[in-house]
Amino acid sequence: MALADEKVKPLLKRCKKGDKAALGELFRLVGPEIQRIMYSTLGASHEMEDLVQTASLELFRSLKNFKGESKFSTWMYRLVVNVGLQYIRKRKNSPILQDVEPLAERLPSPFDNPHVSTEQRERLRLVEEILDELGPKKRLVYVLHELEGHSIEEIATIVQASKLTVKSRLFYARKDFSKKLKQKMVLRSATHTYSDEEP
Repeated sequence: MALADEKVKPLLKRCKKGDKAALGELFRLVGPEIQRIMYSTLGASHEMEDLVQTASLELFRSLKNFKGESKFSTWMYRLVVNVGLQYIRKRKNSPILQDVEPLAERLPSPFDNPHVSTEQRERLRLVEEILDELGPKKRLVYVLHELEGHSIEEIATIVQASKLTVKSRLFYARKDFSKKLKQKMVLRSATHTYSDEEP
């Protein structure tokens, strides 16, 4: 669920007047949202905590620049996504050693929810698995549009690209997602069938 702008507006006014209590309230309100946006951008990352902190600091440093000409949620999305994309670019340009331990075994996923059934959790895991296989740009527009309901215009603002570019990325993201989903469903079906036939 996207951050409700009406909850933020009164806090922003107080923050700009130097109200430290309001700043703390705003942080508690947007903190989980920043983490969710960063996860949407990157998927599981062992540097998630540091990236969320970096994005939070950048957001609070930039509050004075928010003029209210767009939704706060869209402005925040753009800022947090930019921090995530900068990390991706830096990682591509740096010959660092990658951990061989699967990230999913070390980092809790936002999809983990004790209130959902085993079957629902399995479906969410499958979605998460496919999203992790999409390229960062495709993943981002897919999550923003298909899972979070942002319009093409909003996504174009967030990712700083033209609407045509966003539509193109979304088209190919949907195509890749559908293809990977079919492949994984066939594979899982075959695996279950083989397991059932074993004595």
